[in-house]
Amino acid sequence: MKRALLVSALALIPALTAPSLAQSSSAFGLQITPRGAQNLNLATGITDLPQGGTIRDNKAGIKVVANFISIKTGESLSATSAVLTTRQGGTLRAQQITYNQKASLVTATGTLSYSDNRVKNLSAQTIYVDTRSGAVTAVGNVSAATPAASAAQMVALPTKAAILLRGG
Repeated sequence: MKRALLVSALALIPALTAPSLAQSSSAFGLQITPRGAQNLNLATGITDLPQGGTIRDNKAGIKVVANFISIKTGESLSATSAVLTTRQGGTLRAQQITYNQKASLVTATGTLSYSDNRVKNLSAQTIYVDTRSGAVTAVGNVSAATPAASAAQMVALPTKAAILLRGG
């Protein structure tokens, strides 16, 4: 009898985890569209999307499409082979993206490229996007096609004409 009850309870876990992910995610402004299975670690509260998917944070105005996504709802997400779009019209392509939801900060590393109405084909070792202000900061071996530039650091401020360079 106990074994049958345990088996029945375990059979309910997949049915319970997907709706609870969607409910808790909507409370934090995330819309999650997985490409396949979702793996919820009950001990850590982290949900992995091993086949990737799409995450939208409507409050921050970003969308992430990636081949693998790991989410700690209300705190952060990390994604590999990712494309992030911003409400300001920016597109960031990166091997690795981390989004700190509480700090409203995206950090991208690996092979990466960023473009928007201020800068085209920006590449660097690390790119930061402040989702509140729209400021983009690139650090390490920075180069851009438009405006043609190379520097140690570049900051594209939210206004179209404000690009700051440092080092070279």
